[in-house]
Amino acid sequence: MNERTSGAGCPASVLVTGATSGIGLATALLLARQGRQVIGTARSKDKADALVSTARAQGLALDAVVMDLTDPASCREAVARAADLSGGGPHALVANAGIPLTGAITDLSEDRMREVLEVNVVGTLRMCTLVLPAMRRRGRGRIVTVSSVGARIPSPMSGWYAAMPRPPVSTGSPPAPPG
Repeated sequence: MNERTSGAGCPASVLVTGATSGIGLATALLLARQGRQVIGTARSKDKADALVSTARAQGLALDAVVMDLTDPASCREAVARAADLSGGGPHALVANAGIPLTGAITDLSEDRMREVLEVNVVGTLRMCTLVLPAMRRRGRGRIVTVSSVGARIPSPMSGWYAAMPRPPVSTGSPPAPPG
């Protein structure tokens, strides 16, 4: 065991997007409880502070960074901060952040559709591309993408959301650098 892995050989530092509520919050707290170094993202300083306070109230250590998943510069800054906190970049990414889209297809604005695509698809893939270089240098890493049951089982008023493309989900080691 070294400072970069847990006793089980699992990644020690994990960047969790959308860590301020729901599955993201539960995941961040569980990973912190397991002894991992967790860096959670939040859309505002108030939410980041609340995340850290929630962890502390449970006797857990957790860092938070403010990030807007729709802003490439904000994502780069968040990953750079995570790299500073983790000594070179997170060992794992839990790409959890996402927003729902409900309503009749004919009632949804194109701007709202684009916002959801930007967060749920483009933002997720952006985060993957930002953390992969450190994982490649290290020769290991993990990326977990979190989706919704609504992606597989459409319900009334969620047709557009269910039809939306999703980032690929796979298992394995980070791809080797080209060349």
